[in-house]
Amino acid sequence: MLHQEMLYIQLFGDNSDLLKFYISDSLPSYSSLNDHYLLGTNSYQLIHCYETNKTNKIIFLFEQAFKSKRIPKIMIDAAFILISNINKKYILGDDDKRRLTEAVGIKKLFIVINDMDDINWDEKEFRFIKHQIKLILNFYNNEIYFIPVSLKSNKNLQNSLEENVNWYKGLSFIDTITTINTMDGYAIKGPLRVVILEVLNEVKENLTICHCKVLNGKIMVGQKIVIMPRRRSLKVIKLTRNYQDIEEGIAGEKVEIHLENNISNDELQEQIICDEEHLLEPVQEFLGMIKLPKYSLTVPIITPGFTFQMSIHSIVKEVVLVKFQRKDGEAIRFIKSGEVATAIFRVEEPICLEKYENFPDLGKFYDSNSDVYGLILKIKPLQNNLL
Repeated sequence: MLHQEMLYIQLFGDNSDLLKFYISDSLPSYSSLNDHYLLGTNSYQLIHCYETNKTNKIIFLFEQAFKSKRIPKIMIDAAFILISNINKKYILGDDDKRRLTEAVGIKKLFIVINDMDDINWDEKEFRFIKHQIKLILNFYNNEIYFIPVSLKSNKNLQNSLEENVNWYKGLSFIDTITTINTMDGYAIKGPLRVVILEVLNEVKENLTICHCKVLNGKIMVGQKIVIMPRRRSLKVIKLTRNYQDIEEGIAGEKVEIHLENNISNDELQEQIICDEEHLLEPVQEFLGMIKLPKYSLTVPIITPGFTFQMSIHSIVKEVVLVKFQRKDGEAIRFIKSGEVATAIFRVEEPICLEKYENFPDLGKFYDSNSDVYGLILKIKPLQNNLL
């Protein structure tokens, strides 16, 4: 059976229902959907599931906000953010900026700029809007793409633009979705790093099943793995993907890992799967770069002692900003909206992190309550005394 790629998409924007309409109108529903395909989606608001005939994908579509349980950004392959109500010399409003920040950290960002008819598909105006958006999103090395559309006249949504808009060489909105490659930017070589997205409550064939995403390396049936920070050694009994048995899962893929059933669900929560030769040591302190956006409504300044709920890879932990690093020889007492600083952070319980430059997916963090986000510059394994 031909492998079908699973693509997880999240929509952002006040009028994102309009994008959902065009997706529903253009792509057939996935008719073979069953409980297996919902592994890892049961806790979140899944809108619908589609399939593509040409590119052989199963597309999972999620809502933008989750009050009860926010979807881990590491689980999402791509975000589509709708920017509407543009006009001549359009300036992004605070609502637009917050919406963009909500998507910061997702690997692929597609900015859908609507109302292009209102500016007569002017390339200079389009580039001006792009520039404003990039100033917000350039903190991480995200893949950022821009798609000009007009929902009113149905331009560049299902079909490509006419020849009279010759400055845009990209794909239409629907063609962009169906051609996204979820494997871009991942390395098969190197240490194994697998994040556990969800531990299923069910047990089949006396095995515990985890819905996971492989971030680096590859995992194989029969392989001895170690879950960190618990340092528990386990054996991979079985691997599945899209309801099909597989022999290995490679970086960028979402797989179900079937483990020998001598481990509880609680023991697997908040763990990273590593190979035996390259363990990821637990951390309680790290050096990070933090940014407080200009438009943050909840936190006007940040001082040492600032505590927030840090979302990083698939977990959420309370973190305290211990102290700021000196800048140009001068001590920093606080930062205010729009500023960036380097600081030492402390987590109450040991967790597994990586430096952003080594593994970006394990080295970026955010707090949806305060709009704060940042990246990890240096880590201090528990056995070390100094950063």
